Amino acid sequence: MSEPRYATAPTPGAPNDLHQIIVTAKALGTPLMPWQRQVARVASERLPEDESRFRYPLVVLTVPRQSGKTTLMRAVLAQRALMNPNRRAFYTAQTGKDASARWNDLVKQIEQGPLARYVKKRMAAGSQSLTFPNGATISPFAPTAKSLHGYTPHDVMLDEIFAWDEAQGEDLMGAIKPAQITLKDRQLWLVSTMGTKESEFLHRWVDAGRQAVGDPEANVAYFEWSLDDGLDPYNPENWGFHPALGHTITLDSLVEASESHSRGEWMRAYMNRRSMTADSFIDPDKINAAFGEHEPPAWANVAVAYEADPQRRRAAIWASWIIDGVQHLHVVRSEEGVEWLAPEVARIYDEERPMSISADDAGTTRSVTEDLQLVTTRRRGSAGVAVDTLATRDFATACSELKAAIEENRVVIGESQALRDSLDAVVTRPLGESWAISRTKSTAPVCDAIAAAVALRAAKQTRTSPKPMIRVGR
Repeated sequence: MSEPRYATAPTPGAPNDLHQIIVTAKALGTPLMPWQRQVARVASERLPEDESRFRYPLVVLTVPRQSGKTTLMRAVLAQRALMNPNRRAFYTAQTGKDASARWNDLVKQIEQGPLARYVKKRMAAGSQSLTFPNGATISPFAPTAKSLHGYTPHDVMLDEIFAWDEAQGEDLMGAIKPAQITLKDRQLWLVSTMGTKESEFLHRWVDAGRQAVGDPEANVAYFEWSLDDGLDPYNPENWGFHPALGHTITLDSLVEASESHSRGEWMRAYMNRRSMTADSFIDPDKINAAFGEHEPPAWANVAVAYEADPQRRRAAIWASWIIDGVQHLHVVRSEEGVEWLAPEVARIYDEERPMSISADDAGTTRSVTEDLQLVTTRRRGSAGVAVDTLATRDFATACSELKAAIEENRVVIGESQALRDSLDAVVTRPLGESWAISRTKSTAPVCDAIAAAVALRAAKQTRTSPKPMIRVGR
């Protein structure tokens, strides 16, 4: 069984509907895979003190393409309709047309199985519905704020929500929440593969869901299967996270998909990473061409820069130098967390003595810089580590210089999957008359891109005569 990157744990002994969902899925001709059982178990948990209420009124689920998320949703909707008289359920997707198409798939499944003679269908546009003998209904709806007006839905499932921006998503939530508020046994599902920079609605709920996993009091159940940070997305050995691999899809199928999609779509749809933007910050072919082998010089000829992710998820240290007019970038260290960053920068300052150490003067990175100024060093005693900080205008210049250096083939970068991921995730923001990399709007940590940009600029500003070659990094 593939392991989720994030998953709300089941509550031991909690009443749930898993067995009924398993039976319903078999009747529909789509037996549940292990990951689907895991989600169904938790999503259907009831409160022990009031089994009419779901433990989690909100379920957020993100899995790669071809995982079977929609078949899971259909099984859950059908089980609830069968077991709950007069229950009303509504389903939508990117567009009303998509919602109707997915709903028609459920109709076909039912018509081909043992439930066919018991369920009535209404196909008229605008009033489509499946009606069960107990009066329960399942209907598609267009993803607009007015579509649910006048209805009181027990279940609402929103599929492929990456297609909606913040305004569209909030319009829907503004219609759904009031419509459900009087129902004790209500539940809302938000389901999707990861999105692009426009998918702010989805990404906000992904962030909230990830935090909820560690909160035993949270009323959100969250599940995510995706490629881990720093792994090569084209190495089949790293694809084991895909929850349908070995069940409904094969490794050969994924290999074929990797060869027929752009890097951006491959990362978003199959690796389930939001590290892709709708329009790449830098052409992926230019990025690939920039990576190459090089021999780092002595530390005394190297400019070092560091950056910490604002959410403290990751930090990076990069080195840059110029030889014969050619700019170079090399990762010194890039890891999850931030707690290691200040001690490592202090060690490099004292033991390796690089040409300079620089950082942008913002966010968590500024806090790290302040900590470094309080460190006692052999070189400066209680004066701490000497750090050159960038002004706002200099940071904008550093960002544009990194982009230009890669696009104009003026830099050689030592291989780093972390930097590839970081560049893929970049979203920019206006900064005065220029622009800069946005730490908050980018779709994943961009500390490697920022550290590389700052190091590149520092190397241009603080050049010295070459000294003997000594390898940089570990």
